[in-house]
Amino acid sequence: MAVFEKPSVIIAHTIPGKGVKEFERDYRWHGKPPSKDEAKMALAELRTLGGKIKSEHE
Repeated sequence: MAVFEKPSVIIAHTIPGKGVKEFERDYRWHGKPPSKDEAKMALAELRTLGGKIKSEHE
């Protein structure tokens, strides 16, 4: 039975910036866009799983 008349909440225990060492667990990145160089570094790290695999975007 679904309840639509009452408010609901979802609580997620997450790690901010997970997967990018430079951003991980740093609250200062919340709502702040990275610079072009920071974004390039972050995408490279995410695409390669931290250097564990090769990426065609390198």
